[in-house]
Amino acid sequence: MSKYDASNIYNVDESGLLFRLGLNRTYLSPTEFRQLTHGTTFQKRKERLTTVYYTNATGSHKLPIKFIGTSKSPRCFQDYPDLKNRYWNQKCAWMDAKGFVDWVQWWYNEVRKVSSGPWCLLFDNCGGHGDLPSFNGVQYVELPPNTTARYQPLDQDLISKTKIKYRALLLRETIDNSLARIRPWLQIQQRSRALRIARGPSSARC
Repeated sequence: MSKYDASNIYNVDESGLLFRLGLNRTYLSPTEFRQLTHGTTFQKRKERLTTVYYTNATGSHKLPIKFIGTSKSPRCFQDYPDLKNRYWNQKCAWMDAKGFVDWVQWWYNEVRKVSSGPWCLLFDNCGGHGDLPSFNGVQYVELPPNTTARYQPLDQDLISKTKIKYRALLLRETIDNSLARIRPWLQIQQRSRALRIARGPSSARC
């Protein structure tokens, strides 16, 4: 691959994402026992997407993450219609030959906008990738079996850090939604306590 400019060497990789799964640990109060405490449903959600990542060796051209799900028309796209172009449905939410070929075609159209080639596309040896079309100036490099964790660039913490950031945002949104639901109740409790205090010591309760 030495004949290619580093900005023209691309890597594509897929990874599963349990997009509704919460943290697998929590805090216990002094009155709770670990042996008797069970996780919430939020900690056991198994809804899954496959996420697809594209980037070049220098990191100067990062293509938008694409998604594979089971639903043909997710309701969330009603609020974010631009995501429709980044989504593909498959009955098991897996990458299949048709989807990979379509996305390689999309990748080729995108890289032609930023450089004139030649390009090298590096990917793992997944059998679901199928037979890829031939494009002028594009060379495909398939990694040997059982070597992707060591040699594939996107497996070197890039995907894992993206997932960590996603889970942090998911947890923040969950906490904000929970606070929004209980905030009116807390305000009522505060007003009630303030009223009891205003009536005198005999009516105040902690």
